[in-house]
Amino acid sequence: MTKKNRLQLLQILMAVGIVLLDQVTKVWALNTLKTGGDITVIPGVFYLSYATNNGAAWSMFAGQRALLLLVSAGALILMLWLLKKNYIDTNLGRFSIYMVMGGAFGNLIDRALRTDGRVIDLFDFRLIHFPIFNVADVFICVGGGLFALYTIRTMLREYRGDQAAAEEQDDGEDKQ
Repeated sequence: MTKKNRLQLLQILMAVGIVLLDQVTKVWALNTLKTGGDITVIPGVFYLSYATNNGAAWSMFAGQRALLLLVSAGALILMLWLLKKNYIDTNLGRFSIYMVMGGAFGNLIDRALRTDGRVIDLFDFRLIHFPIFNVADVFICVGGGLFALYTIRTMLREYRGDQAAAEEQDDGEDKQ
């Protein structure tokens, strides 16, 4: 197995692991927090709480289950296509895409398979009144941030390459 194939396998396993971790924590929240109430981790700051959300981040598009399923599935297909076509050309870019895919698929499972289409959330930062979120959300955000970093690095690399090519062209004209 080549190094590239091993890395790709690792990235796929990471995405599968994200989905599994997300689903296991949601089942735990359903069975423990829904019936037993909140668990205080840091008083006044961080709690484990059971909540559900029928929208996207910050309850955007609440009640739009079909739209959210379509957008999630479309985003997953787009990311798979980008990876298959090798448009994402670095390990950072590929790892970030697989993180987002794992998170998106974790929330897609909830929307598609739960009878009410609601996503289970459990991480509750009360100190800053942040919306309650889940493992899938964490990886969507971290992966998205890393993909933004990948994009910036790619743009800088292309800019520097264009700048170097322009300087070479100017040097060639000066010698004539």
